[in-house]
Amino acid sequence: MLRVTAPILNYSQLPSKHGRRSVCRWLAGTAAIALIVGVAYWAIDEAQLRREAAALAAANAPAQVWSPTAPIALRPDATLILPDGRIGRLIEMRPRRAARDAYDPDAELQSTLQKLRAERVGCTVVRTDASGTPHVQIWALAPRYIAMCGLSSSRERRRGRMRLWRNMGAYMVSYGNMDATEEGYKSSISVVGY
Repeated sequence: MLRVTAPILNYSQLPSKHGRRSVCRWLAGTAAIALIVGVAYWAIDEAQLRREAAALAAANAPAQVWSPTAPIALRPDATLILPDGRIGRLIEMRPRRAARDAYDPDAELQSTLQKLRAERVGCTVVRTDASGTPHVQIWALAPRYIAMCGLSSSRERRRGRMRLWRNMGAYMVSYGNMDATEEGYKSSISVVGY
């Protein structure tokens, strides 16, 4: 004889609709809190990065800026024409009176500016000598880092793209591209951010 039994269903043991609702509410509340905390962290981080970018752009900013089309024309005797039309002397560079070799400081300066991806170039008068010739430093506005690691975070990449002013005379002295004066060896490339 064949006996067939049917299972008896007990509907009181099934989860109620209220249990699902409370789990969904809990998940929605947790997601909302996580979103609010994430947005708040992003806003604080964004404000810090903007303050840092503004501080870098303001630090070392030169008093005079060349127009993008104006040539700088740095000569072997360490003189150049300033943005206001006067003739100045670069304090980090030792003047060469006789052109014994084919050294062209302007070509070195232009290649260094290209290598740094400089966007603007300016100068600051440090002092004036007895004859009234201003002694200047050349400053270039360029990205903080020239190359970045491929594994850098978005924050690191953003900090690397920030612009800062670099002392081109000290930069060229530190890389051996120019005969330096005593001040050239003492000058720093940048006060902040380098």
